[in-house]
Order: sequence, then structure tokens, then C-alpha cells
Amino acid sequence: MDNLAYTKTAGGERRSSSQGQARPNRGVGTCAFALSTALALSAAAISGAQAEPVVVDGGTAFHRVYIVGSGDDAAEDAALANDLNALRADLEQGQNHLSLNSSALIQPPRFFLDAVLDGIKTAAQPGDAVTLYLSGRGNVDSFRLSASDTLSAADVAALIDGFAPGVTRTVILDSCFGGSFADDIGSSTDLAVIGTSTTCPFDAPFEDFVQTFSDDLAELAGQQVADADADGIVTAAELESGLLGRAWKLGEAAVGDVVQSGKSKCDGSCGLPAITVTPPACGEIIDVAGAGFTALDNVGIEVLDSNLVAQGAGNAAATDAAGGFAAVPVDVPTAPTLVVASDGQDLQDWHYCETGGGVPPDDVDPTCDLVAGVGVIDASVQDLESGLAEIDVRRASNLDLVVPAFDIGTTDPVDFQATIVNTNRVARLRLSVTDVAGNSILCSKTVR
Repeated sequence: MDNLAYTKTAGGERRSSSQGQARPNRGVGTCAFALSTALALSAAAISGAQAEPVVVDGGTAFHRVYIVGSGDDAAEDAALANDLNALRADLEQGQNHLSLNSSALIQPPRFFLDAVLDGIKTAAQPGDAVTLYLSGRGNVDSFRLSASDTLSAADVAALIDGFAPGVTRTVILDSCFGGSFADDIGSSTDLAVIGTSTTCPFDAPFEDFVQTFSDDLAELAGQQVADADADGIVTAAELESGLLGRAWKLGEAAVGDVVQSGKSKCDGSCGLPAITVTPPACGEIIDVAGAGFTALDNVGIEVLDSNLVAQGAGNAAATDAAGGFAAVPVDVPTAPTLVVASDGQDLQDWHYCETGGGVPPDDVDPTCDLVAGVGVIDASVQDLESGLAEIDVRRASNLDLVVPAFDIGTTDPVDFQATIVNTNRVARLRLSVTDVAGNSILCSKTVR
């Protein structure tokens, strides 16, 4: 073992080599980048004292494994890979940590995943931190590793078991129902589990369907926004606190929590219930039918507005012996609207109505183009049918921009430029563009 010196800091015990150099890479080397998300973060117990798990710290040696699971199509796989790259770039920039092993695995075979973790268990020494990040589609206590293989919560618990004393671990699950893993994996002074409850990793309530959990993880940890005590160390507890401050609901789901995902995130074998809405666009009166709920139980059907406030009286449907129910007419008064169906066993699904009170003649989304230039991001938005109604800046990190005024209903392009404030840091722009008919599109650009 290397001759190590240990120094005490406000964040707990920190380890550095006697020459101030990182130990050479051992075990698994860098692999291909990964999908979307769960992180294992850990810190060290030295001489009987347990440090708090950390995410970034220049004095801690990290072993990071990024695992990207299986999406539904090539576009989703690419989006998950982009999420991973953004997170990895921020976590591993500059002197955030001394990296011994950093592996990114895309839909890895189970035997290979086991081998990677076994190698890290052999290489990790007291004082090291292990981070396991899983990104992709998830369900209660399950993560879709590939089209033919699913990791259970028990499987993940086994992956992070067997490390030497003094090696801390943090698991971050960037997937739907990631918080459901917490009770199976457990938590302790040397283990942290971070994942959302029923909510999938999108902005809530439900008008912003982009995977932003990884964005917030990267910004809070990588840029040390979550470093509450300004000691240069982002701990797992500080990261959790930062995510809670951005309205993410973490950990186990409570009975009645709304699933804000837009779809069940189920690969067909995980047993979630499903509802169908006719017509899909949700006019003034729609029919809601369902399957896969608790058999012979009543299913409550609610209509919620964009603030998740119930609209009008609820409806109920009795399920048959197979857990299905026939069509129930439901009034949808306004748009946008969420139709939620749930039973007494906390099984639920929902449908997002992009339009309500009838379908407008314009059903084409506006266009939004973001192009990175030298020190700038050029934006151009337009709607050729009902015309533009709103350009909403959802995020402008490290950017200086002003959206020009325009006439509501204009069909002319609206062009503007965002200037990058510090070209040595990551810049992120996210816009929501809505037309007069209520159609909207979300576009984003990240520049490194």
C-alpha cells in the first residue's frame, strides 16, 4: 500500500499521498460513455472516524462508474448519453477530484458490470469514494439495463457490497422511481442513495418534459453550487439539500404521489397499470379506460390543472377480475390538463392533455433553433401558423441575453443572441416557445 498521510478537514477525513500525487490508475480503465442516471457517492472512515460521503473534493480519490441503460429508441439513447456527458464533464473538471477509475458503460452485459465493480472493490483503499451513477428507464425497484436485462434494487445493493472498511459509497439513480431503491439498499454513515420518488427526472409539474435531474446534479455538484459551507467540498448531504431546494422529491414515494412522467417508463414486463384516453388530445369530454390496476378495486379518476389542482368532482371506476375498467366519461375544462387514475394500492398512471376544450386548428409546434458560435449561442424561433405567443427562458447558466419584444401572433422569426459570460465554464440555455394555439416546444443547448 502507498505511504499515505491523512489530514482532518471540515468535511471529515481527507487522504492525500505523501508526495501530493494521485495514485496511478488501477483496475478498470475508462470505457465508453453511459446513458441516464444513478450515482454512488462515498467518503472514508479513517482510524475509526467516518467522513461524510462526498461528491467532489480535490483531496479525495474517486472511483466512478457511470451506467447507461436502455432507452426506447436511438434518439432517447442519444439524449441519455448527452445527460451523462454533461454530468461527467462537471464532476470531473479541474481539481474536483483525484480520479483513480472512471468508467462509463453503455448497456453492459451483467457479467461485465460485475467484473468492473469487482475490480474497483480490489483497488479501492480506505479513504476512497465510490460513485455509482445509473441513467435510464426505471420502475419501482427496477432499472432497465438493456432490452433483455433488468437490474433489481437487490442487484444494485449487491454491486455496492463487499468494499473494504473506510470506502464510502453514494448511489445516484437518474431514473423514474429511483428513490424506491433506498429501502432495499439502505443508508448509513458510509452509504448515501439519491433518487427521485415517483417523479421521473423531468422538470415539474409537467410542461417541461426534458431530463433535467442530470443538469441539476451537474450544476449543483460540478460547479459547487451545493457547497453550502464553502469549504470546497460538495457532500452527498449538501447535494441532496440542493436538489430538494430545486423542488425534486427524493426517496420513497408516499401514497397518492402523482407520477409526473408522461408515461409509465415500463418495458412491458414490470406490471404498471395504464390508462387510455379518447380522443388523445382531450376535448371537452373524454373517455378514460384502464388496465393493470388492482383487481376488484375502485379506481379514482381526477382532472388536474397545470398547478396540480383538482378540477371539479372526481370520478370512480370499478375494476374487473383482471384489474381493468371500461371507459368512463370525464370533463376536461381547460388546457393544459393532467388526467390521473389511481387505486387504493397506490397503483396509478396518467395522461397529459396538451389541449383541452376542443382541438385548435393549429396543431403544429413552433420551431426553435439554437446554434453555438464563438462565445455566443444564436437563437431563432418562429411559428408559421397561429404565430408566436411566448418565449420563456427556462435556464440561462453563464449567459447574458435579452429576448427582444415581439407582437403576439407574429409569424416572423424572432432572432437574438446569448453571450457566454465566462468561456472557461459550461454555458446552458433552455427555452420554452409557445404559439397562440397553445402548441409548445422545448429546446436547449449546452456549450463547453
